[in-house]
Amino acid sequence: MKRRLETLRAGGAEVFDGPGFRFIEALLERAEGLDGVAGDHLRRRAAERLSGFEAAFASARAEARATLATLDAADADPDGDFARAFASGDYGFVRREAPRALRRARTDDADAARARVVRLARQARSRGLTLQPALRARVHAATATAEAAADLPELRTVGDQLARALFREAADHARSALVVARASDRVADDVGPYNPEALAARTLALVETLSPGYLRATLAGLEDLAALRRLPEAKRRRRRR
Repeated sequence: MKRRLETLRAGGAEVFDGPGFRFIEALLERAEGLDGVAGDHLRRRAAERLSGFEAAFASARAEARATLATLDAADADPDGDFARAFASGDYGFVRREAPRALRRARTDDADAARARVVRLARQARSRGLTLQPALRARVHAATATAEAAADLPELRTVGDQLARALFREAADHARSALVVARASDRVADDVGPYNPEALAARTLALVETLSPGYLRATLAGLEDLAALRRLPEAKRRRRRR
C-alpha cells in the first residue's frame, strides 16, 4: 500500500484530494503502531480507502485528459494553464474552468471562425472520427472555399459541434482505456490460463490494439445492457382459467 501511495503522490494525488490522501497515510501510520485485531482493522480500512481513491483518481484523470484534448482542438489553452493543471493533478480546475475557456475561444471574426472549423475538421479526420451526415455537410459548406458565404453564427455553431464531437470521442477513448486497465489490475498473478477474468482482460487488451473504435462501440453496448438490467421487472398479468 505504501508503494501504491507513492505512485499516486508522483501522479499528483495530493493536489487532486489532499485530505483524502493524507487520511489514508494516517491510517497506515497508526496501523504500524498497533498489533493484533486493532492493527488488522486499520489496515483493512486503509486498503478499502486506497482502492476507492485509486478508482476516483483514475476516473478524474481520464475525464480531465479528454477535456484537455477538447481544449487543444479548440485552441482554448494558449497559455498552457490547463496543461500545467493536468500535469500537477488539479483535475478539478480542468473540469471547472474548461467551459469558460471554450466560450472565450469563440471569435467575432468570420475568417478566424472559419479557420477554427478547418482546424477542428482536420483533427477529426486525423483521429478517424465519423461525423454525422448533417454535420459533415455543414462543415463542407463552411470550408469549401475561402469565399464561402457561411455567416459568423453558422461558423460558430459548426465549430462548437465539431468540438463536442471531438470531446465525446476523446472521452470514450479515455473510458475504454480505463476499462482495459482496471480489468488487467483485477487479475491475480497466480491465475490459470482459463480464468474468466484473465480471459476477459486479455480479450479487451487485444481488441484495443486491433480496433479502438470497435472496443468503444462494444463497451457502449455493454453499458446499455447494464442499464437495462437495472430496470425493474415488469409485472406479469395473471391468466384467467
